[in-house]
Amino acid sequence: MIAVLRRFLQRALYRVWQFKQVLFPELQRSDWENAVSCLSEPLKGELGRLRKSEKAHIMRVWSDISHDGSLNETDRVELLELALVHDIGKAVTRPTLFFKVAKVLLPLANTEHCVAGAKLLKRLKQNRQLIRRVLRHHDEGSSDRILRLFQAYDDRN
Repeated sequence: MIAVLRRFLQRALYRVWQFKQVLFPELQRSDWENAVSCLSEPLKGELGRLRKSEKAHIMRVWSDISHDGSLNETDRVELLELALVHDIGKAVTRPTLFFKVAKVLLPLANTEHCVAGAKLLKRLKQNRQLIRRVLRHHDEGSSDRILRLFQAYDDRN
């Protein structure tokens, strides 16, 4: 019972932190432009449709990966690319206010953006592995090592 209550309180505190990040996002335009400079113009255009808070989340994940000295360069490149596009589906999906409030109280995942993001990346002719990772970036217990690594960064930010 205590463990359940502790988990509920941790989730609630995390959701309050997330809510604060949505209301008061911190995003340096120059950092954003530097991070997305390696992407194609169509991808940049789609990412440009994201809200400031969504871009700020992406930059927190991207920055954590960039500064992690334990990563080899091959993994870092894959993780950074995934960090930039993992929430691209949010450019076309918007959860309701009811859903956002319910997420504070219940362990609900908004996976609609994963499907939308994968479809968008497929239309933009991105590689299949990246599309698969965007589609599954909220799935637990993945056999994909890079995706498991990424999920830890995403969950912290």
